[in-house]
Amino acid sequence: MFVTLREACGLGQRELGAWLGVSLGAVQLWEAGSRPIPDERALKLMELDDMIRDGASMALKPIFETRPDVPVTLVRYKTDAAYARTQFAADLPRSSHTAMLWRIVDGLKRLDHECAMVWADEPAVKE
Repeated sequence: MFVTLREACGLGQRELGAWLGVSLGAVQLWEAGSRPIPDERALKLMELDDMIRDGASMALKPIFETRPDVPVTLVRYKTDAAYARTQFAADLPRSSHTAMLWRIVDGLKRLDHECAMVWADEPAVKE
């Protein structure tokens, strides 16, 4: 379950270690079942998943309540430096922000809503 949750949050083992303030080796030992996952670390990962889910839900709700026919453009960031200048950077790793965007895209596609994903400062690419 821990691996599945890590992947759903868009994090590699090294990124998760950095997010949790532990070494790559600690994450690998947890995932191998060689060491128990400390409760506070597991809770922090679950909180990250909640933030991603809630962020996706908050983004989707107004689209369907007020502008169901307007195409949606979502922005991704190619570099940590570009992402660091956003409002999300303090709370969410860049890869988790991308995971949240893909959850939004999935929700839009399920409802047959048009969307595009763009890289910051680059032309739109139809999804």
